[in-house]
Amino acid sequence: MTRPTGFRPPASARRAIASRLRAQGLRVTAQRVAILQVLARSTGHPTVDEIYRGVRRLFPMISLNTVYKTLSALRERGELIALGGGEDGAIRFESNPTPHHHAVCLGCRKIQDVMDPGLDAPERSPRLAGGFTVVGHRVELFGYCRGCRGEGGRSPAKPPEGRAAPRRRGRRAHR
Repeated sequence: MTRPTGFRPPASARRAIASRLRAQGLRVTAQRVAILQVLARSTGHPTVDEIYRGVRRLFPMISLNTVYKTLSALRERGELIALGGGEDGAIRFESNPTPHHHAVCLGCRKIQDVMDPGLDAPERSPRLAGGFTVVGHRVELFGYCRGCRGEGGRSPAKPPEGRAAPRRRGRRAHR
């Protein structure tokens, strides 16, 4: 996550960030604005440490705890999504408001955005009959990126040594 030292977005962007914080019931502090600026400028899914390093360029005295608390408050208010299974297994953050899903490579743990309208209509599934109302969803696809498939283009039969496949939760049939 490389940012120019002293990066400062336009005043209109800072005002928009301040407005978002106020709308979520949070005080507008320079540190919170800087955290959202770093997230907005990120081209990927940064970890807490990457966000912290980016904010420290602007606020050298900011604590890691402040970054954690701010990210937690924003996540609780729906401003951010926490994603697991990044390249290093760390929690990564998504601030992209555009509806999309994610593909996670089981080899290198890279997370890629997936724009696929076919994944966007779970509320029309016949399995959701019986009064269940869908209010949101998130899809994470697991597989192997081009780099991890190797020259033959075939996926490894199992994750590389030291990498665990994602745990399957809630897959048991309830009768």
